[in-house]
Amino acid sequence: PPVSALTALRPTGSRPPIFFTHGIGGEVWSFTALTRHLGDDQPVYGLQPVHDPAGHELSVVDIAGRYIQEIRTVSPRGPYLLGGHCAGAAVAFEMARQLRAAGEDVGLVAVIDYWLVDTIDRRLHVRTVDFLRNLPRWIQDDLVRVSPATVWGRVKSAGRILAAKWRRALTRSEP
Repeated sequence: PPVSALTALRPTGSRPPIFFTHGIGGEVWSFTALTRHLGDDQPVYGLQPVHDPAGHELSVVDIAGRYIQEIRTVSPRGPYLLGGHCAGAAVAFEMARQLRAAGEDVGLVAVIDYWLVDTIDRRLHVRTVDFLRNLPRWIQDDLVRVSPATVWGRVKSAGRILAAKWRRALTRSEP
């Protein structure tokens, strides 16, 4: 894992920096294309995965807390501009929640392609079909970049999220 989760995609500019959290693939370089459209005066950073030194699985709350420590090395005070891709959107939202609770100004939380969010107006079975349809592509794409164990961990993580949504949906539908 990287020494720091923070990756400078464009560290220069006079505007408040934007911090993007990674999606399930764990990389932030896909944000470079977006960075080009934000203008030369917009600093942009990516937040790569963090791992617990003891090997424990980290919660979204824990990850958000660690990422806040990282972004404060660049920007000690708000306004904070945050964004997250896919599962990283949940982390960005939690970062915003923690920063607001600490009295900080959060000027933006951008959600990019977060198909697991409850507010999307699609039935759960459609989300499940989407997950299963995309699974082979995710595995194939990730096998080129990371180890099979990492791919399996990502698949398990996405599967746990989907299973939890099914449990909640089934619990709500019981008499």
